[in-house]
Amino acid sequence: MSGPREGRRESSRRALLAGLALLALAPLALANVSAAHAEERRVPAKKVFPYLDAYLRIPPAGRSRFTLGYQFKAARPDGLWLVDGETRTLLPITPDGRIARLPTAAQIDRAQVLVAGPPKTRYAIALNIEPLLASAPDLDAATLTAAVSQAAAAIKAFAGPLRFVLPRPDAVSFPGALGGEVIYADGRHAPLPLDKGVARFAPADHPGARVVRFKAAPGRMVIG
Repeated sequence: MSGPREGRRESSRRALLAGLALLALAPLALANVSAAHAEERRVPAKKVFPYLDAYLRIPPAGRSRFTLGYQFKAARPDGLWLVDGETRTLLPITPDGRIARLPTAAQIDRAQVLVAGPPKTRYAIALNIEPLLASAPDLDAATLTAAVSQAAAAIKAFAGPLRFVLPRPDAVSFPGALGGEVIYADGRHAPLPLDKGVARFAPADHPGARVVRFKAAPGRMVIG
């Protein structure tokens, strides 16, 4: 049973997660379009993709199970391109607003992002830590656990001073998922807990978990 101290710790952890997202929201809000017709605006790639440079500096073996996801909130531009010298590369946006292609380590410092959209539109991007795992109705609990552990270790080892501010990830959430259950190695089934209506798998709470099962493949998976 959790007491007041645990409740305060959890509230602080969630506040820090919200702060991490807000850091990513602010920069692209500068990319306003204000002409009578659709206008293009260039923004440094490093501002559109905060923390991506730090992530890409992690040795591949230390980031093989998680990635960073950048997702437009509310308004989405009509077009998004990475401009690197004379080369312009389309950055596709998925139906749920996620940017489907990210800059490379070499591009993040030198490239710009070209944003095109309707006049006076204000854009914002949220940053998520995501497991590198294909979505499916049945998800391997050990793989989800490994993604959470690796993300936590990476933040501790490579975030520099931010490691004292960033929360230690301890779960995977599934926004929009329609119900779920945990299936244990001994055959037991238990409902997947909900946190403010969002299904959440915290490995420490489910020792012996074998599969996390949903009625349909989750559209999103977020480590936090």
